[in-house]
Amino acid sequence: MACSPHRAGNPPIPPRGGRQRAGRGRAPPRRHSEVPAPGSAGSDAMELALLLLGALLPAAALYLCCVRRHTGSAAATLHRREPGRAAASRPPRDTWAPRLCGFWLRLFVHTANTAFGQILLLPLLLRLNNFSLMRSLDIHEDPTFIPEVAAEVTEDKSETKRTLDIVKQLLDTRPDSASHGFSFKGIKDYLDCYRSGKLTPSQVAKNIIAMLEDCDKSTPPLRAIVQWDQEQIMLMAEASTTRYRNKCTLSYLDGIPVCLKEEFKVVPYYHRVGTVYLGTEPETEDATVAKKLREAGAVIIGLSNMHELGTGTTGCNPNRYHKIPRNPYKPNHFTGGSSSGSAAAVAAGLCPVAIGTDGGGSVRIPASFCGVVGLKGTFGRISGHGSLPLSYSTVSVGPICTSVADAAIVYSILAEPDPLYPYGLKQPKATLSDMCAPDLKGLKLGVDWTFFKACDAEILSVCEKGKEQKFPSLLICLKSECHLVFPLADALMRSGLLSLKADA
Repeated sequence: MACSPHRAGNPPIPPRGGRQRAGRGRAPPRRHSEVPAPGSAGSDAMELALLLLGALLPAAALYLCCVRRHTGSAAATLHRREPGRAAASRPPRDTWAPRLCGFWLRLFVHTANTAFGQILLLPLLLRLNNFSLMRSLDIHEDPTFIPEVAAEVTEDKSETKRTLDIVKQLLDTRPDSASHGFSFKGIKDYLDCYRSGKLTPSQVAKNIIAMLEDCDKSTPPLRAIVQWDQEQIMLMAEASTTRYRNKCTLSYLDGIPVCLKEEFKVVPYYHRVGTVYLGTEPETEDATVAKKLREAGAVIIGLSNMHELGTGTTGCNPNRYHKIPRNPYKPNHFTGGSSSGSAAAVAAGLCPVAIGTDGGGSVRIPASFCGVVGLKGTFGRISGHGSLPLSYSTVSVGPICTSVADAAIVYSILAEPDPLYPYGLKQPKATLSDMCAPDLKGLKLGVDWTFFKACDAEILSVCEKGKEQKFPSLLICLKSECHLVFPLADALMRSGLLSLKADA
């Protein structure tokens, strides 16, 4: 039996390296933690990564497709079809366009601006509503985006004098408002009061300011004029009062209260165009229309309400700067749009003249709803410089007035070439030569019943009766006698891409 090399009672000396050897009578060696089998740690990490990836991928896809704004993606780009290679023509389907409002409208707008909306939703809606029809049409000629009037501008002093004579005749022949029951106060009524000294522009301006304050306090508020400044109104009115006192008036609009649609730049107001994000600073330069009105001596009482960016026909604009304009006849009814405030201001008696813009009815619709006269001028006739070019080739500037005569007077003053507005430089001089005709004999009215009958039966019945009762002296040119040719009109009408309205 081998003896221990250590003496009894002495502690054992550990071997070199500080480690004890296992042996009898000695403490068992210290055990270390077990080492995992090769490859087990890597598999656990891989499983964890896969779990994280599986959770993040759907969230990322949901964010990119349905949350993150994606407007203007390359997928939405339309490529021009090669001329002469039209797709197989098919009759358009019936349109499908759900009506949305409130939360669902906001949700739809948000979704339409995401990748899902731009790549899937909007193309689907375009197909369902036949907007894709334009891609299959074979149009042999490129469209003309800027209508032009091929006429030379010549200075005809005799025609200018004749226009002034006609304006004077229109004012002289208009009957007195008080002699025929209710009627609007027009330009003639204001001029008679100013010339006779019965009233002054300053007194009228004070009354208008009081009315504007009352309109804001009424329930519900009228909201026809959304921007006005008492100091500015009185400044222009007092200047006009001085001119009448000195018998040196500037025009037939001197001292006449006028409002302009918020689409125009007018010092010192904000050019918001019916929005909450445009026009963050007061304007320092007038639009040409506002400048002409100032030069004519008109009293600008403020900027009128409008449908946001002019993109609607109801005039409803509930944002914090504008709110919903009310129809003066029935406050719970729409004014029509988009020149909603202009028509409401004239109908409410705030001013006899207002200026609006019209592309698809934005002057004529609110004028109709509010029972006043609206005129959409010919393209380029009245300068659009200083107004937001929402649709420069279709939108025209026009007046809203209490009578046809007043609309003609305002039109004759504003319809002139403007060096800052190139689209109207070639126009001939405005003329009112046919305004004083005693009746409507010889006037031809073209009616294409294919389009005219696309309305409710009640409206069609009233219009047919009006054609027979109100215009017996007119030669009605029915479709059987006068065929109006509009290439591709039927297909475009059914697709919702074309609407035909009577142009004033």
